[in-house]
Amino acid sequence: MTQNASDEAGAVHDWLGETDTCWQLKARASGTPARLKGEVGKPLPEQSLAAGGRFVVVASGSTNGKKGESDRLKTLTDEASAAGIPSERIEVIGSERLAGWCNQNPAVAARWAGRPDGLWTLSDWANAEVHQVPWQAPDSIKEEIARQRSALEFETGSVQHLHIHGPPGVGKTRFVLELCREAPWSASVIYLQQASDMRLVELIDGAVADPAVRLVVVADEIQPEQLRPLRDAVARADGRIRLVTVGHCPTPEPARIPALLVGPIDREMAAKVISGWYPAMPTEHVDFIVRFADGYVRLARLAADAVARDTSLDVRGLLSRDEIRAFLDGMLGTEDRSALHVVAVLESVGWTEDVQIEGEAIARHFGLAWNHVRSKVSEFDRRFGIVPRGGRYRYISPTPLGIHLAVEAWTTFPDLLRSLPDALPTEGAKDAYYERLRSIASNPQVQDYARQELAFFFQLDDFVDARAVRRWSALSAADPNQAAASIRHALEGTAPEERSRIEDRARRETVWALVRLAWRPGAFFDATKALALLAEAENESWANNATAEFVGRFQIFLGGTAVPYLDRLAVIDELVATDRVPLVRLALKALAQVGERQAYRIGSEPASDEVPEKEWHPSTGRENLECVLAALERLTKLAGLDTVELESDFVAAANSLAMMLRDSPLRSAVATLFDAVRTSYPEAREPLRRSIADVI
Repeated sequence: MTQNASDEAGAVHDWLGETDTCWQLKARASGTPARLKGEVGKPLPEQSLAAGGRFVVVASGSTNGKKGESDRLKTLTDEASAAGIPSERIEVIGSERLAGWCNQNPAVAARWAGRPDGLWTLSDWANAEVHQVPWQAPDSIKEEIARQRSALEFETGSVQHLHIHGPPGVGKTRFVLELCREAPWSASVIYLQQASDMRLVELIDGAVADPAVRLVVVADEIQPEQLRPLRDAVARADGRIRLVTVGHCPTPEPARIPALLVGPIDREMAAKVISGWYPAMPTEHVDFIVRFADGYVRLARLAADAVARDTSLDVRGLLSRDEIRAFLDGMLGTEDRSALHVVAVLESVGWTEDVQIEGEAIARHFGLAWNHVRSKVSEFDRRFGIVPRGGRYRYISPTPLGIHLAVEAWTTFPDLLRSLPDALPTEGAKDAYYERLRSIASNPQVQDYARQELAFFFQLDDFVDARAVRRWSALSAADPNQAAASIRHALEGTAPEERSRIEDRARRETVWALVRLAWRPGAFFDATKALALLAEAENESWANNATAEFVGRFQIFLGGTAVPYLDRLAVIDELVATDRVPLVRLALKALAQVGERQAYRIGSEPASDEVPEKEWHPSTGRENLECVLAALERLTKLAGLDTVELESDFVAAANSLAMMLRDSPLRSAVATLFDAVRTSYPEAREPLRRSIADVI
């Protein structure tokens, strides 16, 4: 084996020397003086020595210190001198010096020493399949890594034991890997996958015994009871050993064991990470995974892999996958979970003071003792950090774990869950119950219950109360098509003045729900018709009222739906066919959207817990042209109706469409429209002329 001195950047190395070297590794009896005869005359050793290089024999069987090395060296140098080969650069390393090298370079030596399973070098750790995804982090995290690298420096750092903690699956291990990678002390790193599986204190004590050792130990899955003994062991090394522990528990002694909390990443960063894994994944699918994973990087990876393979998945489908279920079950341990169900069946549950009655009512409904539930929930939170408090309330974190437990509860005792709303003592608790249903809408038991409840929403009065609308909105996630049809039916048989009774909070909740429903092809027609009927009885002036949201569904780009533009026009045709001026005016405004050069929409939550369909937009310039021409054709027919009340609306539309006169494929269609407007509305000639003059 040969080693090129250039590999060491020209530096004189205690072990590798300053010149090219030929190495021979001799185990056991093969390295005795008698067996070394003839070695120096072999081609590689002779060539290396003749060129001014070194010849180094590592003899692990040399166990009697300096004498053993000298005896072997004499055999080699005598033979070299007799053959006229330079002998001053021949060296022998025996077992004692080999042990010293292993202690000084434990991370490298571990590779050759038949190390125990779970004890890895940094390169082994970095090359693990799970870490092959490119690392992405905001600048704040990169700056934190730089600070901690400096704090762990052997010469200048002040931290001997750093503890990284946080909930499972947020990226703690990857954070520490990036901390070690490219650090000045990276060659000294060894990584233990399961700290509880090894006698870690004894390992550190063994390294402490050799004053030449410098070692950075990364111990993953650390248990709370291990932290203090490990800190004490590191203290005996006089600064020659650094320890980084990784686990769920906080530090027991912040002064001696400084800690760094790694938490879930925010939505923006999560979207960047997922898009980095799957650059071609549609935004809608990325957003679905972001919502599902709730900032937990490992869960995001599992969900992204699953969605990339099957875009028909819903939350139930994700939770049924073995790898995701195993991850979530791993956050819960093996104990009875009935106390956690008390918290999970609502989005959040009143737990103390005046709202404690919510938790008590659910426990009583499930046949559980309240004090037992409180004790078990506190224990789960202390051990795993999964039931945090938010003021007087408790909730399950991360969100997918709460969904997992809620699905488990509905699957196990659906009848109790169906009757739970009647047992809840506050309106807030009932709202939280229905919001939880929204997040598990694909569960068969929930779907069956939700469809039965949706059947009670069939007349206008059912949509006047804001709480009732919120309940309908949450239930709509289980069957968006049924929900959209029910509200359209309720609105169609009423006069505009009756529809205006849906106001304030109830109206806003209704409009937001209809916007969500309109995304889905099966619900689009009913949802947009319902928006139009509310717009006909508009009683709100805010920007995203029913009128604005209806019009926004007819943008060619960012229309907030998976329905192709040409298919959407069936709704426009139906409104025009009513001959009701407010609805025809609404259709005109919607068609005129093709003249708007800047499309925008406010983001909305999905209509159900399924992976959303991709938002439709033209895939080619020709497809876009067909959409614009179809809208202009309908506008021209509308102008020919000679409806007096629409004159100002056509003038406004002309202002936004005039720029299209510069586009040769559209010029003829726009001119035909302007001629039709001028013919039907003579008073509009001057405004039209000005619009054209401004463009030309």
